[in-house]
Amino acid sequence: MTCFDVLFKEPGIPLVEDYHVTNIVFPTAWMDALPLLPAIGFHSSFARTHRVNFLSANIHLPHLRFDGTGLYAPGGAIGFHYGRGNKSCLLNL
Repeated sequence: MTCFDVLFKEPGIPLVEDYHVTNIVFPTAWMDALPLLPAIGFHSSFARTHRVNFLSANIHLPHLRFDGTGLYAPGGAIGFHYGRGNKSCLLNL
């Protein structure tokens, strides 16, 4: 799954329901579209709803609203970065 694939039934839901995938790596160029599509909230919600581990790796262009990288689990966010500075960040978990 990449980028906005997560917004649609396929391929995400069949991967989880039919193939029992429990770990998803999600490279993306996710542009925050407030109030309904902030990267961290949406990706965390996908992990919680579908009971999967979800690693979201977003590009870092905060001046264009591309921001929000994290590792999310069924129980909530394990770690994430969302920053408006000029530096990207590698998560230290």
